[in-house]
Amino acid sequence: MVSDDLNTMLEAEVTELEGRNVVFGLGNNRAPGIDGITSSFLKFYWEIIKVDVTRAILHFFTTNSMCESWKNMLVVLVPKNDHANMPSKFRPISLCQSFYKVVAKVLINRLKPILGIIISEEQGAFVPGRSISTHGLVAQEIISKFKFSAQKSCFMALKLDMEQAYDLFRQRGGQLSIEHVRNADGISHLLYADDILIFAEATRSNASKITRLLGDYCGWTGQQVNGSKSAILFNRKCPAWKKRMIAKLMGYRKVDSLEYLGLPLMMRKPVAANFGNLIRSAQNKTNLWGKKHLSYAGRALLIRTALLPIPMYLVTHTAVPHGVLNDIEKIARRFLWQKDNNNRGMHYVAWKELCQPRSHGGMGFYSSVKWQGALRARLAWDFLQNSGSLL
Repeated sequence: MVSDDLNTMLEAEVTELEGRNVVFGLGNNRAPGIDGITSSFLKFYWEIIKVDVTRAILHFFTTNSMCESWKNMLVVLVPKNDHANMPSKFRPISLCQSFYKVVAKVLINRLKPILGIIISEEQGAFVPGRSISTHGLVAQEIISKFKFSAQKSCFMALKLDMEQAYDLFRQRGGQLSIEHVRNADGISHLLYADDILIFAEATRSNASKITRLLGDYCGWTGQQVNGSKSAILFNRKCPAWKKRMIAKLMGYRKVDSLEYLGLPLMMRKPVAANFGNLIRSAQNKTNLWGKKHLSYAGRALLIRTALLPIPMYLVTHTAVPHGVLNDIEKIARRFLWQKDNNNRGMHYVAWKELCQPRSHGGMGFYSSVKWQGALRARLAWDFLQNSGSLL
């Protein structure tokens, strides 16, 4: 429930100072809308235009009526892959106008303090104080139970590809859940924007219940589950006949591994072949950059800011084989010293020297293998500071 104090804050009149703080809190030179005005323009000429801008913003909150031209947006389609040839393979990005952004930001600032109260912890996206790390680690913890649990029960994890489902399963999910830690509340689902995982005991009744819940949600919202991208993962003790029966009942394909928030969830230990996309991403970047004439300083900057950070997210949250990390560093070394495809180039300085801080004569590079411990220690610290999280 929202307290009286928070409710009073939500209903309070929007002030001139609130509008000004929002304007100056927007990032400079962000993608403008159709009007071409960026927030830097509003900031630079604020003393001249502040009266008109403030009056326009307050007029919206007073009358609940927005100027029609503010709602005009420029929609840009960003391809999801290199071979995007249909609408579903593009990601639409709406470029809003500056005044629309200001009004939206005022509303967002009002809602931020209560989002954690009204949205359950299973929904992790866009809620201040919640981290993608929590959901990724909880998902891996539950899949670990799939692999090593001594219980005779059969479990299933359903990965859905659909738009935001929010708290459907919290409200009507009943007993759909899996206890990932002894004597702790079971977890029935994890939601992070449009990435959804549903956990339950693998029974016909649970499969039917999940299907009904999803049918109700799709009926309410008009959204649909993308069956071609959705899948079911079962634990090792689940017999083959039951896997086939449930997969056929629900209409989703049966798989041996899933991907959630970019993390591999599988019934065995990940091997180097499972992280081939990291190597390909690094190679694609260097192939693109290699076509340009870059100085050593330019190459070093790209290595430090774009190439070496590629595996950081996975290194933080899962066990990436050292061979994969070493291959990425090898690609970085080759990009730094190699002049062209036919000339290996002289490696003038050892890589471990380049990984020293700039103040110690290095280039500020870092070893992914050595950073692994520090990155995981940060997760441990976050858990200790927030012991009431899903973990």
